Amino acid sequence: MVSILTAKPVNVQAKFRGQFIPPNYSLFRVEISTALAAKLAEIFGLQSVNIVINQSASSTQYLYFRYFLQGEPFRYMDVSIGIDQAEVVFFNPATIPELMTEFEKVWKIILESLSPSIRQTYFEATLHCEADGVGAKAFLNQTVQLPWDANQTVRVPSDIGEIHKGFSITSQQNSSLSARLSFDLSGSVKDGLYVVFAYFSMATMADMIAFSQLCHSIVVSYRRLQDLGSVQILERNTDGTYSKRN
Repeated sequence: MVSILTAKPVNVQAKFRGQFIPPNYSLFRVEISTALAAKLAEIFGLQSVNIVINQSASSTQYLYFRYFLQGEPFRYMDVSIGIDQAEVVFFNPATIPELMTEFEKVWKIILESLSPSIRQTYFEATLHCEADGVGAKAFLNQTVQLPWDANQTVRVPSDIGEIHKGFSITSQQNSSLSARLSFDLSGSVKDGLYVVFAYFSMATMADMIAFSQLCHSIVVSYRRLQDLGSVQILERNTDGTYSKRN
């Protein structure tokens, strides 16, 4: 029987992307892009020099800025808004509530300023984690059974190098909604766990109510798939400590 592996994140990156279908050409209107930039500057305390306009990358990055959050850990967001999509990438969010709150700030401005038709959303989180107990490598070896584990006559070719095991779990609720959680050996944390969580939805996100519902579904899926994989990823509290989720 495989025991539950407890993992503590030490490096996290989260991404939230919304696809505009059809493309939102209103961003090219001076009064709209100016109002959008002004609102972003107001909410995030940006100077004009912090906001980059890039017409050559208008599809995905017509407007871009980087926002640094105060306090520990060191963390920041990259925000890109184009005529085809908007994307927010958050590096090392302190807590899950902070992650969703900062995402909410950006998407509220986008929805109110551009009134885009968002028909596809994609969320992705990558986590490098310290693994307690037996360590990530032993856990993955115990969890994933390959032909040579059961049949000693099956050999790994000597020239293929060292083999690292991993696995993923996918939840496909319907043709327009799926979530996947993958586990592998970390390349940056010694005997650590590398986790990738991806969530894809084709539901329309027309307002902040839909955004909040989507965020709730993302967090629930992230936690439930951990249980199926016999992994418990600790969550950081506002005081900097880590604890198991409720």
